[in-house]
Amino acid sequence: MRSGRIAPGAVIDIKRISAMQAVQGHDGGFTIGAAMPCTGLKQAKDLAAAWPGVVEAANLIGSVQVRNRATMAGNLCNASPAADAVPALIAAGATALVVGPQGERLVPVEDIPAGPGKTTLSAGEFIAELRLPPRPQGEGTPICAPPRAPRWTSP
Repeated sequence: MRSGRIAPGAVIDIKRISAMQAVQGHDGGFTIGAAMPCTGLKQAKDLAAAWPGVVEAANLIGSVQVRNRATMAGNLCNASPAADAVPALIAAGATALVVGPQGERLVPVEDIPAGPGKTTLSAGEFIAELRLPPRPQGEGTPICAPPRAPRWTSP
């Protein structure tokens, strides 16, 4: 908003909704609430053990003061080419639960950014949580998603 890219009619603070600040394990995978601060991910020991690269990437964002407020969902929605957490989320095969006026949809993280400063989110949509799949097990098992073709080209 400060940069002038968007001018919303309303701003809603979701940080006080407990589910939005939670990390929950399920069926071997994890959900990370959209308002979970990056520094809080270190306390989620099961997440850090399963996906250490994702937790490390989240803790590369800005300074300690920034990471105390910043979230991985916010890092994703800024759609910056320099986003620290996004490559780790893509490599992990993460998806985003997008919620809006038309309901919910599950979107691969790599399909959220549409270019520098632009996302594929429609008006009124927001990311409620990020989902990490179960970590592959076994010797020699790759820990990243298969490569996908680029979705956009430079102007």
